Order: sequence, then C-alpha cells, then structure tokens
Amino acid sequence: MSFNLLKLSQCRLLAILFSIVICACHIEPEETPDYGLTPVLIDIEAEDFGRLNSTAFDKIPVRAKVTLSGQTYLAEINYAGKSTLDAFKKNYDVRLLETPYKNRYKWRLSSQFADASLIRASIGFQMFEAMGVPSPSVEFVSLAINGKAGGLYQLQELVDEEFFANRDISYSELFKAKFANAGFERSFLTRLSDAYSDQTEDKNWAALTYLWEQVNLPSEDLTGIEKILDVEQYLNYIAVCVSLNHWDGFNNNYYLARFSSDGKFRIYPWDLDRIFEEKPYVPNESIFGSNQLTEKLLANSKWRSFYLKRIDAIINSDAFNAVESEIISQSLTIKQAYINDQFLESRFGFDKSQSDLLSYVQTWKSALIEEFESLALDP
Repeated sequence: MSFNLLKLSQCRLLAILFSIVICACHIEPEETPDYGLTPVLIDIEAEDFGRLNSTAFDKIPVRAKVTLSGQTYLAEINYAGKSTLDAFKKNYDVRLLETPYKNRYKWRLSSQFADASLIRASIGFQMFEAMGVPSPSVEFVSLAINGKAGGLYQLQELVDEEFFANRDISYSELFKAKFANAGFERSFLTRLSDAYSDQTEDKNWAALTYLWEQVNLPSEDLTGIEKILDVEQYLNYIAVCVSLNHWDGFNNNYYLARFSSDGKFRIYPWDLDRIFEEKPYVPNESIFGSNQLTEKLLANSKWRSFYLKRIDAIINSDAFNAVESEIISQSLTIKQAYINDQFLESRFGFDKSQSDLLSYVQTWKSALIEEFESLALDP
C-alpha cells in the first residue's frame, strides 16, 4: 500500500473511531441542551450503529428513532455528502418511514463542515428565494446521538421529488451537477454522466444532451437553447450566484429540472457553504459568472441586457441590502449552540467566523456595485 493510500485509510479509520466514541454511549438528555434551537435526537441500537460506521463510505442506511421537536419517528439514516465522509462531524440523510415532518419524509442533517460561520447556506437560500428561485428550507438544530451531544447542524430540505411536489411542480427529468464538470464545456458532451447524476428512474439523457449540443454549436443562433431552457430563469439564477459570490454554482452544486408543462429546463441551487468566501473580485469577469452556457447567452445583446437588469434589481433589493443584518440576526440565534459545539468553537471561533463573513460580504458587495455602475455608464 502506498503512503497516500495508507494515510487515507488511517484518516477514515480515525473518523469512524471518533464517531463511535462520541455516539456509542448513552447519557441523560439533560446533558444535551438545545440552546433554544430545534432539538434533533437520534437513537440507534448498538448493532445498527456499528453497521452505520463500518459502511460509512457506502452510505448504507440503518434503522433509528429520530425525535424532531418532541415527536418521535421511525426512520432510516445514513452518512451523506462527499467531502465530509472523512470528517469527524459528518452529514446525515434521514428518511422518515411512517409520517412526515413538515410535509417531508427525507431530510439532510448538514454539518456545513467547510463553513466557519455555519450560516452561509441559510443566507444564500433566502436570497435565491427572495429573487424568485425556489430553494431548500433551512432550520438550525441541536443534534444528539444516543444521548450524546452532536453539535450545531442545519436541517435542510433536499432538492428531490418532495421538493417539487410540495411546490406543485411536475418534472420529467432531474439532474444533479457533480465534480465541478457541469459547466457546459464541449469536452464533456460525450460523457455527461461525468458531469451529472441522473435523479430519475427513466435515465433519459436526450434532452440534456441536446442542450449541451446547442451550447457548443459554432453558430450564434440561440433558438435551440431557448427551446429547451427557460433562459430568463437561468440568467436570474446566475445573477443571484454572482451577488452571493457563489463561485461553486456555475459548474457544480446545482440541479437541472425539466418541467413537464413546457419541456424546458430550470436550474436550482444546492450546497451554498462556500458563498461569500474571501475570493478576489475580478473586474470584467466576476460580474458575469463563469461557464460556456452563460458566455454564449451574454454574447447576445438581448440576453445581456436582461441579465444586467437582473443584477440591477438584485443589488437594489431589500434582501441584498439586508444581508449584513440577517447575518447578525442569525448569528445571535446560533451563538450559544456554536460556542458549545466542540468542533466549531475550537476550529474557528464564533466571533472571528462571524466578523470574517461580514467583512467578506461588504468587500464583495462594494466591488460588485462599483463595477455594475461603471457598466451602466458605458455608452
């Protein structure tokens, strides 16, 4: 075994052992305060808990009892995500088996491991929703597993069949972008399964292939794209991504749903734990996002004008102007749970993580507004 493989194996073993240590023993509920947040209590039998950890990277579900806001549900849970499977604080997918919670059976318990503030996704989804892009709901919760405190988490709605059913949307196809390959580059046209995972049973890639073909035609004609894509909805999504510095949302971390009503694709955000990171604003680039589809659309004067109007609407919206105050409000909501979370406070520190986020937001917003105003003044 090579050194790198040995090191990876050791990391995985340590992560599993650590999970066993923090969750295997049962302590009294009064030792797991909820700090004013929704309490989520998971109880797993020892044998099932062992199976959960021994198959962590296969994400095999096990039976559990899950208590949400005082009501206990029979459920299945498994580890979730990709980059967090080696983390000490993992994500969980929860599937309620008999009755729903808030009209949903499936939920994601997200540790938001990459987000020092733990509020980026909540802020981001609120912005998308305010700008007309339906987005997952987020609820801050305090997790306990077998009576042992698991820390501060987000209980997130998934973008799945329940997400669309609860919004009275009928879709025929649903694709999830993956591996940062879904930027509509020609090189992936013949291997779209490397760019997306198909979320439906039919496994019909014809419409998605057609969209990618149209993007990569040398012609400037957009008729084919407009036939298969809701262009206004797509450009609105890109504009919100830009306003949030969601650099990870142009070729990754989004869903494409093809509506049954008109056969057109719409785009939906996912995994916003990297928005408003400390990344430099690049004039003439940052304001336009980054992928082949966006570039082709914005080369057209009609769609460029539409896009800039959306940027204008966003930066003048109440939601955009209230981002800083919303960060402060949500920070106060989670503060006690945060500082008592052994992972968060020791890794990041509450005061620093929140002040850093505010600083990044202000820097990005100022640069975006300055560039938009300079573009608007161009003849």
